[in-house]
Amino acid sequence: MELVRSSAGNTEILKLRGRFDWHAINDFGLEAAKNLDSAATQEIEIDLAGVDYIDSSAIGALLVLRDKSKRAGKTLTLRGANGVVLQTLENMSIGQVIPMK
Repeated sequence: MELVRSSAGNTEILKLRGRFDWHAINDFGLEAAKNLDSAATQEIEIDLAGVDYIDSSAIGALLVLRDKSKRAGKTLTLRGANGVVLQTLENMSIGQVIPMK
């Protein structure tokens, strides 16, 4: 999985590409945690438009990030999910616990 960071105002964007699976969750967790310490960051947005596969361990990593974000007073949003990734997130009702755009 490839991960590219960018920011827009007080939003930190993590753009993912490729397979988001158990091989990628450690790198994802380390990169995402960097945003939790920044006072300037109010929202963390995970862009899933380039993700072609997601497994349950990656969804677990998103839920862990949601909990950590909440404790840090930040919001977490998912955007751009499509195809099988969107279907998987919808089947697991992730939109009920993490806002999706």
